[in-house]
Amino acid sequence: MNGTKRIWQTTIWLKRGDPVTLYGATEVELRTAAAAWLDAGETLAFANALTENGAGCRYCYFYSDGWLEMIVDRHGGRAVLPIGWHYKSCWNAREHPRYLGSQAALRVHLLENGLLIEPGPDFQKE
Repeated sequence: MNGTKRIWQTTIWLKRGDPVTLYGATEVELRTAAAAWLDAGETLAFANALTENGAGCRYCYFYSDGWLEMIVDRHGGRAVLPIGWHYKSCWNAREHPRYLGSQAALRVHLLENGLLIEPGPDFQKE
């Protein structure tokens, strides 16, 4: 990782596949790494959580191609979501998904609200 200190980290859990852990020497560097990962556009569904079982999960993000049907209310009602990015709280399966739309809106939301930042392997208490 070209000598970058891994003081801060965040883990992105993919719908299918292994998790991606991103690092930064500062929180700003970590956010930059997260933005670069998003810009690579390699996934259409992910969550930011501290563990695989979702403990500490803040939001689940997913893309709808205009055909994605999902539970949208606490009574089990279903609806097809409009094209674009959506998110909802990870722990509330019956929560109505919130629409973000563009990749740019997803990026802003994740970086400002969705990242769970924790100490990385190089973190040292002062």
